[in-house]
Amino acid sequence: MTPIITVDPSTSCFGLAWGVAEHGNVPTPTLRRVLVLDEPSGVMERTALERLWPALDHARDELLTALGYRDCIPLDFTIKMAIERPPPMFKDKGDGRAKRQAVIGVGIGRAMELAAAWAYMQNRHTRIVDASFVENGLWRTWAADKARTAPDAAPKLAARAVAPVAAITTALPPVRNPAGAGWVTRYRGCDHEIVCETLTALQARPMTCRACGGSGSAASSHTSKGSALASSSSAPSTSKPHPLEHKRPWVELATRLWPDAVEEVVREARAGARSSTEPYQLTGVADACDAALLLGFMASKV
Repeated sequence: MTPIITVDPSTSCFGLAWGVAEHGNVPTPTLRRVLVLDEPSGVMERTALERLWPALDHARDELLTALGYRDCIPLDFTIKMAIERPPPMFKDKGDGRAKRQAVIGVGIGRAMELAAAWAYMQNRHTRIVDASFVENGLWRTWAADKARTAPDAAPKLAARAVAPVAAITTALPPVRNPAGAGWVTRYRGCDHEIVCETLTALQARPMTCRACGGSGSAASSHTSKGSALASSSSAPSTSKPHPLEHKRPWVELATRLWPDAVEEVVREARAGARSSTEPYQLTGVADACDAALLLGFMASKV
């Protein structure tokens, strides 16, 4: 049996995972989010002293207890620790990251070394932590292959539930169109209106002003009241994908592999969330799931 700790470092949240590998597998890892404190100039001193290192201490102690070594550690005992290393460069996806490679690299590098520094301190007297940096492409290749055979278990309630959100409605009750057939719908807070020529179009009318939604402000748009018909085809959505959309498949895979572990971290993250959101969008969930998949990769190499 091999104890393993993995870390997914970033400048906003560390994802931690730990467990004991048996025959190349980790039955159910423990996951944790470690949120980075807001410190001057991006220094992570308090984050390390108050959050990250105590969390790693806890992981170490849990592994020792699980193996029955809490009071007496064998001389050959070693915890394998893997810290994710980012790719050599970011692709230009239009999010601006490609133009801030150095700044981002410095921040992630500092986060990586804070995790590694904990391992170095454990080895001051006796080497008990074998730390290494693992490029994310390695575990993602393993994960992509694992996805083909992973159980298709339904996520637990906490992982998939989305808290209800009251619908935003600015549409006023429709009135008969004085200029012709159909009904006119006006909106609270602006001068826009739409004409619905049929009952079907009236039932499908937007409940918020699309003109204001597209411009971002009611005051910035002065569309005439002779507006577009609701019966015409609606414009395609121009909303941008969530910044963490690329994390969705990894969170879903981790949920399939270890539903109980992911459920726990999702429940914790959702309790502190300000709005309803998908699990992969919750602060730190994707980081914890990345750490879990890195743990799975490391276990497969034991």
